[in-house]
Amino acid sequence: RFPDTGNTALLVACGLSRARCARFLVQERRADANVPNHEGWTCLCAAAWRGDRALVRWLVAHVPGLDLDAKGRPPQTSSCGGTGPFDAQTWATRKGFAPIARIIERERKRRAAASSGTHHHHPRRPACLASSSSSTTQLLKVVREAGRGLWAAALGCAPHWTKYQAIAS
Repeated sequence: RFPDTGNTALLVACGLSRARCARFLVQERRADANVPNHEGWTCLCAAAWRGDRALVRWLVAHVPGLDLDAKGRPPQTSSCGGTGPFDAQTWATRKGFAPIARIIERERKRRAAASSGTHHHHPRRPACLASSSSSTTQLLKVVREAGRGLWAAALGCAPHWTKYQAIAS
């Protein structure tokens, strides 16, 4: 941590949109993405404020327990006229980065559904079960019943399947 700001190397990487560096720090060095600086700024706030959709998407998908509610102030005056503190979704909205705000909102909804017990699967693999043959049969039934539009979700569970195997009866 930098003593004067409280910034971590990961926070600096996210604030500069250095996605490769951020991934390395999280995956290889086990950096904590939820550590705020002295202003409450976190990695998600920095990536959202900067408008880095790919980095926000990666953080949401790969950082367990990512704090969506942390509120922080940016390192400089914001072009949206606000000083905060705001959470990452609010910063994205205020700065006109609607796709980023939607990514965070979807993650909030996914977490809410998971905590209420209505959602038991990975958000990008809606019909994903296990990889055993009986589970594969169950998966095919779910996909067939849900309609052909879910073949891509099935492919996410079993990338070696073809489109036609995923929707076969």
